[in-house]
Amino acid sequence: MGSLNYIAPEILEGSGHSFEVDLFSIGVMFFELICGSLPYGDDENDPVKVYKAIMTLRVQFPNWMHKKNKPIKKLIRRLIRRDPIKRKL
Repeated sequence: MGSLNYIAPEILEGSGHSFEVDLFSIGVMFFELICGSLPYGDDENDPVKVYKAIMTLRVQFPNWMHKKNKPIKKLIRRLIRRDPIKRKL
């Protein structure tokens, strides 16, 4: 179940994918390593709810990150964009 939180939206949609899915997973991993939680469905055990979170929710960073860590927040936001064409380093 744990790996569902790292799955890119295009895989969940079944719309085909390329290396951009790895960028999404790296972004989720960065978020988890830095923030201590997952950006989507952190406390959720229901795969359908995790899927919906990945497809609809905007990532919320912890309050302590708002002023200090703009570059890392920008990087993570780029990596976890829903549109794989816009996902980049």
